[in-house]
Amino acid sequence: MSALVGSDGPLLAVAQEVAEVWDQAGLGGAFLARHLGSGAETGLDVDRQLPLASLVKLPLALAVLDAAARGALGPRGEAEPVAVDPATATRGRTGTGAFRHPATVALGDLVDSALTVSDNAAADLLLDRVPPATVTATMAGWGVADPAGGGIVVRHRLRDLHDAAAAAAPDEEGALALAVRASTEGGGHAIAMLDVAAANVGSARAVADLLAAVWSDGVATPAVCERVRDAMGRQLTSRRIVPELLTDAVRVASKTGSFLHLRHDAGVVEHGDQQVVVVALTESRVPVAVDPGADAAIGWAARRAFEALRR
Repeated sequence: MSALVGSDGPLLAVAQEVAEVWDQAGLGGAFLARHLGSGAETGLDVDRQLPLASLVKLPLALAVLDAAARGALGPRGEAEPVAVDPATATRGRTGTGAFRHPATVALGDLVDSALTVSDNAAADLLLDRVPPATVTATMAGWGVADPAGGGIVVRHRLRDLHDAAAAAAPDEEGALALAVRASTEGGGHAIAMLDVAAANVGSARAVADLLAAVWSDGVATPAVCERVRDAMGRQLTSRRIVPELLTDAVRVASKTGSFLHLRHDAGVVEHGDQQVVVVALTESRVPVAVDPGADAAIGWAARRAFEALRR
């Protein structure tokens, strides 16, 4: 049974609707939508920690840009050059992960690639400069990391996630089937990097708190927050919250996270002077790599909550 959150009776009813729609779509997980003006909320299991998959690139980007702005990564800041060697880089379908030839890329451009096309190789190159423990410490300094539970904790590179799946199953289909059936009630998992004790993890509340801080210039510097807001507004891999809500009048900036049975999306929806942060961290019980129904259920939850909170 999900723990429901609602600032009043109607918002509590919205949380129940989301839980029911997600269950019908084969989804479990955590959801939180918060009006950044009034503070009104609706959601379910908001403090449950889940593996973040590519959502980890959001705290990583902030930590890297903050360190660069302080001069901690070299005298050139965001313009600091980083060597990309395809022979050693994390492979991927997008960005630097698909490079065939050695190149030099500025640190800030790696951040953009990590956020806009979910570039795993770029993220791992950034983690070489700002290690997982430093990202977690940065989040803790901003009040959104709590290793004891509920916060954002970064522990490993993106390559480790894929290596753990490859070690547990002979192919992607086998890894997906294992991911669906191998979770335990305590958060353990047969795939090491999906075990909440070993994974990059976060709760819907912690991710929402971080996004709220970014939208109010409450972490790092205003320039860093603006850089992340801009990059999130240009994400090219959006197929959950954004298609459901984006119009000429409604702006959406988001970051997705997808790995095996994990289907996440987190962002801020803006209409006029109203801003609503939406975080969906989901696990699917359906062993398929592409599930439009699950994506639609996440988008529906975002729209339902946005409409209920926009008063």
